[in-house]
Amino acid sequence: PDERIQGEWRVDIESTLKDWKEHKPISASREQFWTQTWQEVLVTYYPDRYTTVFHQDSTRQYYQVRRKTDKELVIREVKDGKTRDLTIHFDGPDRMWMPFAEGSELRQYYYRVNSQKDSAKNRGQALIAGN
Repeated sequence: PDERIQGEWRVDIESTLKDWKEHKPISASREQFWTQTWQEVLVTYYPDRYTTVFHQDSTRQYYQVRRKTDKELVIREVKDGKTRDLTIHFDGPDRMWMPFAEGSELRQYYYRVNSQKDSAKNRGQALIAGN
């Protein structure tokens, strides 16, 4: 396990969209779609799994730490019978990014949830979802 990843994370919408716009212009309607979508996402990492809560739906994914450095963490997931390694890049203790999709040059940034109020609200949602 790697303690840097553990905890609750939300999509850093501003940083993610900034990165995307550097690669290709994005329409106002797409920007609005992604903004609304990502506002609803909460990812919580545990030592051997993570959960993703979106609206009232929750998914659980198990992983293994394959390799780690000061700036990166590589985890291996098995999903639908397929194995993939995902590299997570750390920009400090409360900020990380990863490729938006496998093989993509677009980044999706995350920030650690620090607010007690926000954290308690999200824990409640996760408990409702059965995590």
